[in-house]
Amino acid sequence: MANNRRSARRSTRRSTNRSARRSARRSARRSARRSARRSARRSARRSARRSARRSARRSARRSARRSARRSARRSARRSARRSARRSTRRSARRSARRSARRSARKSARRSARRSARRSARHPPIPRNFRGKKVDSMQKEKDSFLAGIKSGTKSGPYGLDVVFKEDEKGYKKQRVAVARRDSKKKKASRKRKGASPYNKFVAKHSPIIRAANPGKAQPEIMKLIAKAWADEKKK
Repeated sequence: MANNRRSARRSTRRSTNRSARRSARRSARRSARRSARRSARRSARRSARRSARRSARRSARRSARRSARRSARRSARRSARRSARRSTRRSARRSARRSARRSARKSARRSARRSARRSARHPPIPRNFRGKKVDSMQKEKDSFLAGIKSGTKSGPYGLDVVFKEDEKGYKKQRVAVARRDSKKKKASRKRKGASPYNKFVAKHSPIIRAANPGKAQPEIMKLIAKAWADEKKK
């Protein structure tokens, strides 16, 4: 009986130890699985956060670069437009100044030419300016005319007689020019006849053409000239 009890106790101990071991193993496996899952979740979350941060940084950098490029392009375009406008304004101002200067020079030259022509045609007439009287050179004219007048009589062609002739209102004498009768001269002219060379050409040209049908007119005229030379030698 005692042996049976001991064996029963041993078996129960063994079974309890086995069950305890199994339960310990199961709990260890479960805890390992849980820890593995937790670590996997944590690593996944960390990797997701890191990737999100990296993508956010990249997108921010890209957007910053794009905005910088756009702003640079806009500023370049604005500066180019401003410089173009300034250059066009400067060129327009320069062209306007040049045209104004040219027109002023042309007008000054024209006015100078006109004044020179007028002064050459008509002598300047003295005028009063600022209420002051200017000498009209009447004294010089009177003295000049007094020197021309003389008491001596030089016949019908004296100066006093010549000055009075224009006042009478005589008409100028017309001189009739004798025209030549061109019609009478044309009728009296005799027409010249044809020269002997022309007669020779009119007579021998059809004969030479018939003898040389394939030749051109200049060659035929050369042959006629040779024939005329031979005719003269005879």
